[in-house]
Amino acid sequence: MAYSIAICDDESLFHEKICEYLDTYQSEAEIELETSHFYTGLDLLDSIKHHNLYHIIILDVELGIINGQEILGTDIAKEIRKLDTHTVLLFSTNHSHFALSAFEVDALAYLLKPYNYSDLKEKMNRAVITVDYLVDRMTSDEKYLTFQMSGQNFHIPFASILYIEKHKNQVILHTLEKHYTIYQTFKELKKQLDMQKFVQVHQGYIVNYSHITFVKNYNVVLDDTITLPVSRSFYPKLNKRFRNDCFHTI
Repeated sequence: MAYSIAICDDESLFHEKICEYLDTYQSEAEIELETSHFYTGLDLLDSIKHHNLYHIIILDVELGIINGQEILGTDIAKEIRKLDTHTVLLFSTNHSHFALSAFEVDALAYLLKPYNYSDLKEKMNRAVITVDYLVDRMTSDEKYLTFQMSGQNFHIPFASILYIEKHKNQVILHTLEKHYTIYQTFKELKKQLDMQKFVQVHQGYIVNYSHITFVKNYNVVLDDTITLPVSRSFYPKLNKRFRNDCFHTI
C-alpha cells in the first residue's frame, strides 16, 4: 500500500527539506510514500473537498498572511476534520505553545521546528502505525451482500447499494453503478443486511438509510433523484428517525 501524504507549509525551503527526510524514511522503512505539496491551507482544503483524501497531513501552524489576515493551521485543521475524520494530522511549528491546539483537532503529534530526521522518523513511525490500524479497522467493518447470478458469485459492498426492490419472484438490486436481477427471495436477501444501515419502507422496498435525502408525504427520496413510496405502516417510524437525525446534525 502506498501512503498518501499532504505537506502544507508556506516556506519552499521546508518542502525541500522534508522531502529529503521522507525519501530517506521510505527507503529505511521499505514503504511507498506519495507526497502532495500545498503552500496555502485553502489550496489543501480545496483538494480535500474535491475528494483527494490523504492518509497523513503534515500541516504548518503558521501559514502566513493572506489579505491582511493571519492564517493558522489549527483553523485549517478544524475545517479538515469536518471533511475527513480519519486522516492523521501532524503539526509543524516554531512554538511549543501551539501543542495544546494540536490536540483540540485530534492531531497525532507536533514537530517543533527546526527538527531533524530522527524527530520526523519517530513521528512518521507513529503515523504509519495509526494509518495501518485505521485501514484494517475500516476494512473489517466493511460488509457485503453476497449472491449468485448467471453462475457467478457477487459481493456488493453495503455502501454502494441504493435500494432493493421486490419484483414478483425476483429481487432487483439497485447500486450506484448498475442494477442486478437476482433469483432469490426478498426475505432471504434481507437476512444478510444490517438493518441499522438499511430500512424497509414498503413491502417491496428496502433502502440504504445513508442515501436518504428527504422524507415527506409517504415518499422517500434517495440522493435527491430517486423517489420511492413509503407504506403507511412504515412511514411513522422512518419519518421520526429521519427528522431526529436531521435535528441532531444542525
